[in-house]
Amino acid sequence: MLIITQYFGKVSGGACRRTFSFVGMPFALITIEIIILVKPFPLQYQSLGLRPRKDRKNSMISRDFQLRSILITDDHSVIRSTLREWLCEEFPNLVVHEASSGENALALLESAPDPDLVVMDFHLPGLTGIETTREIKAQHPQVPVIILTIQEDRQYVERAMDAGAEGYVIKRKMYSDLLPAISSVLAGKAYSNIA
Repeated sequence: MLIITQYFGKVSGGACRRTFSFVGMPFALITIEIIILVKPFPLQYQSLGLRPRKDRKNSMISRDFQLRSILITDDHSVIRSTLREWLCEEFPNLVVHEASSGENALALLESAPDPDLVVMDFHLPGLTGIETTREIKAQHPQVPVIILTIQEDRQYVERAMDAGAEGYVIKRKMYSDLLPAISSVLAGKAYSNIA
């Protein structure tokens, strides 16, 4: 038997659904569906703090803010999908747009209504996160930007804020610090989790 497709998607209750299709003899298509209760997560991203933890303090708590739409800009699809799944659990009606580069982010902002927030990686192919943030703030000054990056040096925070970003969060502290950053930024206050 030959596996010809593999589909991965989210279903209700936090479970994952995987559909495997096989081609059997003679030309029969057989589909097997498996429900997995634990979300698989690539090991190489666990060290960045990107693995969801059950002990998240700020998960599913009442908030004084609502997030209706967001643009996630990161060149790593795993980061984008992790953020999308987590934020959609936190904000069930959230509309998520994704871009893999600064150029894609700018094009999305021109073609769609402005999101409530942009989450931007620092290092991107083509336009960097800093250059893209500067362009976003020039063309859409009302859209707040949070830089989400692995860079922990203070000079990167200063560069991000100089470009117009309202927030700066390091990826390894994403689950503890991103929601407070979003709350602060949507309230008009700058946020950084770098001392």
